[in-house]
Amino acid sequence: MSTDHDAHERGDMNIAETLRKARKNKGLTQRQVAELAGVSLEAYKGWEGARHSPRSENIAPLAQALGISTDEIMMEAKNRSISEDLRALFNAADRLPDEQKRQLRMALKGMLLAMSQEELEKED
Repeated sequence: MSTDHDAHERGDMNIAETLRKARKNKGLTQRQVAELAGVSLEAYKGWEGARHSPRSENIAPLAQALGISTDEIMMEAKNRSISEDLRALFNAADRLPDEQKRQLRMALKGMLLAMSQEELEKED
């Protein structure tokens, strides 16, 4: 049997906290989320209680039931967020016509590749 420390190390606590917060934000009971996600109440309580994590096939139904993304369930906020200034740039880029998006994507990849190469050369 795992300890709370072990559960936290695996990320179960973050998943549990995310599930609990999302459920409460939506005003749902644990039973309602379990029914919407097509899982047993016992399984859902185990996930929200950080006793174990949902299996991969349960992530998408959970996200849909809670009205959140699968990334929100699986990843810590710091790992799925970008700075506000970059978010504004990406939002503006997303409004471009497809051909301009393709060109921008190629330019960004090229710049990132060049920057990565420069970092590697500095380490040598």
